[in-house]
Amino acid sequence: MRLVASYTIQSDLIQHALEGYPNEICGLLIGNGNRILRIIPTENGATNKENAFIIPTSALNEHIPKLRAEGLELIGFYHSHPNSAPIPSETDIQELDNGLNLPHVLIGIIPPYAEIKAWVIKNKRVDPVEWVIGDEFLSDPIAPQSSAQYYAFMLSIFLSFMLFFIIALTLLPPAPELP
Repeated sequence: MRLVASYTIQSDLIQHALEGYPNEICGLLIGNGNRILRIIPTENGATNKENAFIIPTSALNEHIPKLRAEGLELIGFYHSHPNSAPIPSETDIQELDNGLNLPHVLIGIIPPYAEIKAWVIKNKRVDPVEWVIGDEFLSDPIAPQSSAQYYAFMLSIFLSFMLFFIIALTLLPPAPELP
């Protein structure tokens, strides 16, 4: 599994984590498939914000219907680890093993440095997720075609061939007369 994000998304994640420092911050990863197209910062509902985070259910209830209307989906979550590496803690492993099987991005902040890693936690097992950054990864090199596009393409090839054949025949010299 891998997550693909633009340089802007990565910068937004780090900026959100730095703004919340020394508290943990959290939010939603929005996109399609494995592509993060937007982040939605949410309030940290934990009482001890320096060592814990809780994404309020109200944030999910507010944002998910709007995303679906836009053709987007919740593809994961994120939170920060102030003064720590972006590795899931024991608390993370217990709390994030929620059956959704969505990736979780961790932003480790040790000022002035930041590091991002992504993980999937399932059945108390922590598996790394490839974190790919770059705008070139966000577009498909070959877009899928509809059947109408396919038939239009085939018709244009056929008509081009016929036009070439007719022009070639008209440019031939006249045939010699037979004796």
